[in-house]
Amino acid sequence: MSRIWLVLVVLSTFLPLLTATPSAETSQGTIVGKTVEFTAGPLGLRRSVDVYLGIPYAEPPVGPLRFRAPVAKAPWSGELRATSYGSVCPQPSDNLLPVPRPDVPQSEDCLYLNVFVPSRSKTTGQLSAVMFFIHGGSFIFGATWPDNIPVALASIGDVIVVDIQYRLGALGFLATGDDELPGNMALLDQLEALRWVRRHIKAFGGDPDRVTIFGQSAGSSCVSLHLLSPMSRGLFKNAIMQSGSANTVWSYVGRNEAKRRAFALGHLVGCDLPEGDSKALAQCLRGVSVLDIVQQQNEKLFEYLGEPPQLGFVSVTDDRFLLDDPASLLEKGALNDAAIMIGHTRDEGMLLMSIAFSESLDAAPHVDKKLYDQLLPMTVVGLGSIDPILLQAVKLIYVNDSDASEQPGRQFLYSLSDAIGDSGFACPIYQFARAAASAGRVVYRYYFTHQPEKLSFFRRKWTGACHSDDLIFVFGLPFLPPRDEDSSEEERSFSAAVIKHWSNFAKTGNPNLGLTAGEAGESVRSEEEWPRFIAPEFAHLELAPRMKNGGALRVQECQFWGEFAPELIRVAQDAALYRSGSACDRKWTASRSQDETCSKEACP
Repeated sequence: MSRIWLVLVVLSTFLPLLTATPSAETSQGTIVGKTVEFTAGPLGLRRSVDVYLGIPYAEPPVGPLRFRAPVAKAPWSGELRATSYGSVCPQPSDNLLPVPRPDVPQSEDCLYLNVFVPSRSKTTGQLSAVMFFIHGGSFIFGATWPDNIPVALASIGDVIVVDIQYRLGALGFLATGDDELPGNMALLDQLEALRWVRRHIKAFGGDPDRVTIFGQSAGSSCVSLHLLSPMSRGLFKNAIMQSGSANTVWSYVGRNEAKRRAFALGHLVGCDLPEGDSKALAQCLRGVSVLDIVQQQNEKLFEYLGEPPQLGFVSVTDDRFLLDDPASLLEKGALNDAAIMIGHTRDEGMLLMSIAFSESLDAAPHVDKKLYDQLLPMTVVGLGSIDPILLQAVKLIYVNDSDASEQPGRQFLYSLSDAIGDSGFACPIYQFARAAASAGRVVYRYYFTHQPEKLSFFRRKWTGACHSDDLIFVFGLPFLPPRDEDSSEEERSFSAAVIKHWSNFAKTGNPNLGLTAGEAGESVRSEEEWPRFIAPEFAHLELAPRMKNGGALRVQECQFWGEFAPELIRVAQDAALYRSGSACDRKWTASRSQDETCSKEACP
């Protein structure tokens, strides 16, 4: 009898472990995941998280499906074991950005998503808010988070986190401006993943009516494109844009320029066809090895075109997902109905500085006047001009003569960083926020100024509050290995506060309020009330361990990039054309990308 009792005690002790394998019953089939434990000692939090990895949301985009819109994944029989990551989408192996990627193979069969469900989300009867993350990486690099990193955000924020993969580079964005190769495949991948969430997230305990899309860098630009697309309407309630927007020189290209790049890539991979035969180009490119496409799609493409390196394949007007260029859509107020949180870091431009000075890890590089002048064209790449008068104007705005005489190396380095950060990130984000507020959307703006105590996201000690450093705190990395071993209490508290703001916004559309009316529990408000971004103050919340409110940011600099620089480019180009005896050679779109040519007689 005693032995039977002992067996019963042992079984009762281990029964939760034996029956703890989580599963979700969807209309596609049964999905079986795994459970991991998350502990945040300083917060007194210990929580289990159900993790579902490598769920296919679309059929593999291979063979005849290459360069086509995604096809929803067909139902399967039996159980899908969702316990390991799916393949990473094809991308260059010589990634200049020192960001670790999952140790998994690359394949065109890469349209997978992961779901992270904190305990109680499926058992309380109350559906949880969902945060849908779109990774960055210049539209050419990136994958879902490795090592179950979203468990910290899911646990501390009490939200379900979904992160996805989408096609990259030419495979995700190549376009000829017609029905054969309309482009924006990557954005349609994201759209299909959003539809998957809409159809199936309730099986995981998620609320399909409380989905917040958020992304960083190129992923943030994608978020803004979903805000502008009629195809995405109704698939999300809130949107968070971190350091990227569609109305930038690096995020969008005109149709004719997209076509020019597509046929140039064709030439480089052996599909040397007359420009205009899009059908033949598409057929040929579907037979080219993925490795050839990946190797030729960026640096070698612009070397062939005789132009400075930039992002080769990005979003384009396609008459379905994107009906006009982003700047025009913003001007019209053509935004989907969603609350918007938007912002950037203080030292966005240090991203390019860390690439330019990739050998400098611990100490900031010394930039003298000669090197500064050599690097200055980096600040205007993509604007359609590197005219000396434009570069001189940038220098006048960003170089303080008194500071330069005292600390020239530091001043010149930060001048380059600030100019790049303002033109490519801060000012387009400011313009997007103003347009959204003018269109009647609820907008909250942030300004991230905290320099990580140990290393930046890109493993530098001198880059300040750099591009991507906010991700460290949004995803709770101070609570996760290896940062948890040497993160201070201040940084852990700061990360918890940032997560609270993000998750509050996902739950209510207000970063200050964590519970909607009628939800059980105590209302949770942040210590520092985050003001709305409205005229005339255009307020923001400074994100740092000691948070504080502020007013409009970098107004003079943004007037320069938004108004003066385009006019200066136009005047300089007109002057050059008149000097050469030609009234007109080229017409440029509002997005500052070459769109078409015109003769002297036909030029407006």
